[in-house]
Amino acid sequence: MWSIWKAWNSLIFKQVRLDPKAVVKLGHEMISQYRNANYSSGQRGVEDVEYGRLWRRPNGWRLNTNAAVFEIHGNKEEEQAYVKNSNGDLILVGAKRFTQDSSVTEAELGSLVWSLLVCNRENINVNQIELDCKQAVGWVKEKNYNGGMGHVVDDCIVLMQRLDYHSIVHCKREANMAAHAIAKSVKTLDEDQVVWKDLNEVPIQARRTIMIDGNFM
Repeated sequence: MWSIWKAWNSLIFKQVRLDPKAVVKLGHEMISQYRNANYSSGQRGVEDVEYGRLWRRPNGWRLNTNAAVFEIHGNKEEEQAYVKNSNGDLILVGAKRFTQDSSVTEAELGSLVWSLLVCNRENINVNQIELDCKQAVGWVKEKNYNGGMGHVVDDCIVLMQRLDYHSIVHCKREANMAAHAIAKSVKTLDEDQVVWKDLNEVPIQARRTIMIDGNFM
């Protein structure tokens, strides 16, 4: 129902008619997110952490996410990716591409949900989460359920609780360049979704940025 409602809003307010297949695909993704977001009883607080300017070695396991939004052949493509670090060591990198009509903030939240789902599947518990989208971080920290993205914010909170997170913070783009480079690199991939566990398998441009980030450890 959320996907139908979103398509209706796009038609009424943006005069954009979504392809029926895209609406069905969005519905399937929402169902998958709902099934994977197994609700837990407690509500974990969020620490207030000073915004970072440069990437630093985390105290625990840190998840950095980013979404790059651009157009291909008239369709808006969102490249959603994340890079996972533990004590400065690269643990896992993932990227996903899909077509969707949404804002940058919505794309960032979608990137976070997908990243958390992968971490959950791989049994990776993250202590810290960083995004360079201040509005998305604010929605999650304030548990803001207003608007059409309320269900996505809800999924983020539930999944973070399952992964034993301690904090979610906004960071400057300079501190999130590796995740941003990975997000942009999806344009060159044949697959719509990929997960790497070896740095040598990551696209060369993104790999260079990850290695540069390592110099700030």
